[in-house]
Amino acid sequence: MNSIDLSEYMFPNIPRLENVKSVFIQRSTSTSVVTRTAPNTSGFFHLGFFYTAMINLCFAKFHNGLHLLRIDDTDKKSEVPYAQQTIIESLEKLGINWDEGPKTIDAYGPYIQSERKIFYHTVIKYMIECGRAYPCFCTEETLHNRRALHGSTGYNGKNAICRHLSIQGVVEKIKLGLPYVIRFKSEEAIGNELKVYDLVKGIISFTRDNEDVILLKSDGLPTYHFAVVVDDWLMGITHVIRSEAGLSSAHIELRLMECLGITPPSYMHLGSIKISENGISRKISRKRDQSFELDKLFESGYDADIIRCFLMTMIKPATGVKGGFNIFIPGNEDPTTFNVKGFTITSNFFESVSNQAITSLEPDLFYFRLMAFINEQKPTEIEKVKIFGDAIKLLFQVYKNSGCKSELNNLFCYKTAFDYLFDNPMQSNLSHCTKLLIAENIVLADALRRLRGFIDAKLAYCNDKHEWSDKIEQILKTEPYFCRDKRQATRELLQTYRIFLTGKAATPDLYYVFMAIGKEEIESRIKYAIATLETKAFELQVQHVSRP
Repeated sequence: MNSIDLSEYMFPNIPRLENVKSVFIQRSTSTSVVTRTAPNTSGFFHLGFFYTAMINLCFAKFHNGLHLLRIDDTDKKSEVPYAQQTIIESLEKLGINWDEGPKTIDAYGPYIQSERKIFYHTVIKYMIECGRAYPCFCTEETLHNRRALHGSTGYNGKNAICRHLSIQGVVEKIKLGLPYVIRFKSEEAIGNELKVYDLVKGIISFTRDNEDVILLKSDGLPTYHFAVVVDDWLMGITHVIRSEAGLSSAHIELRLMECLGITPPSYMHLGSIKISENGISRKISRKRDQSFELDKLFESGYDADIIRCFLMTMIKPATGVKGGFNIFIPGNEDPTTFNVKGFTITSNFFESVSNQAITSLEPDLFYFRLMAFINEQKPTEIEKVKIFGDAIKLLFQVYKNSGCKSELNNLFCYKTAFDYLFDNPMQSNLSHCTKLLIAENIVLADALRRLRGFIDAKLAYCNDKHEWSDKIEQILKTEPYFCRDKRQATRELLQTYRIFLTGKAATPDLYYVFMAIGKEEIESRIKYAIATLETKAFELQVQHVSRP
């Protein structure tokens, strides 16, 4: 029996490589660029993944090429439930589309690696036939003992026990039903350089080794470095754009391509996405930084359009966010202007970019986006929020043009900045209002007098801001120290109303806040505040602070 017989014995129903290659129609010469996004199913997907996917898409479209989605699900031990569905839905939400992938029927599929066994087995069969791959029956215990004995972590040279098995010895072990993996039979001269040109990093040199790496695991599925070589080759991938973490396996992929006579694709290894914490930068981690997961970002008040703004800022930092949700269209942007060196996310990155995106919207578009977000994230609140639609639009316009603009930093601002629309703060959070009164040095007797003056002047029923200003002036004249310090008197008067009506020490122009809350509700809240202040219970809560 020779190596050809052995390959046929091990893979009897697998076609020969030349027959498989003929099935794949050569891509049109007009398709000069084919990129791929190839996520694995062993973890969550943070911004770094979407940053890379967006660059893959934009690069392909700018060159009138194709963008593929391929799912790497060969590591079944580490696979996360529903990961494949999550990948597809997440990319769709962010508008990162693909021309070929799991939902398409094309000549280059299937696009899920676990469904491509026949292709991996075909190439393995060819490599065994050529004497460049062999089965390895070593158990983990055997490997551990050999490493301890020889002080080596690799499987090569004398350590590669199964490399030296005869064909008959291999067949006998297979007949016994012993589990095995398939290893690459390395023929490289140790120390020689292996070079490749990277479009981001320039010429990269690797030191050749003679490691007999695993190509096919005992479950029949390929290792990452083998699958990526076979798939990129058969799918006609021209540009491999991935994070610089991919450099760790690049030298293995290049050795395999050299063995198979494959011309390497063009490489672009993107810089790392980092996080700055207390002045120290570190790489983003799939395990440690789950707050950067897409669902977690949604839960933090960012919708898909805002997250695309995050990606835009990472890809083109100098451009910034213009026009709110004005996402650049893949294909229109020259990739040579992209940031491919990596990006550091600072502590205020999300709030800053989100605030720019939100506050550049017009009220109607903001409200449309807000309702879509609430419908997806907080559907039980949709009807309550609808009631205050006009008030939310009014407050949004007022806030974005005021010193309170910074409160509009995510789409949960309707619950934080505008929370007083939905509840009377004196009823929902009396203790908080009490603390604000104390912090503002507002005396109980003064507060009561101002609230009663509010009712007497019918301030809630002003028809315009001119009437509002006149009535405020009228109430101010009842302040004992009005003549001595009008500015301070005005501030304390308005702060009293602001606290009892909104539960806040800072809001935009109080007149517009009144308009948003509504006349009847304003009157009701003021009367409730008067009744509360007159009770013994409230008096015990408030520490009377004497005016200096």
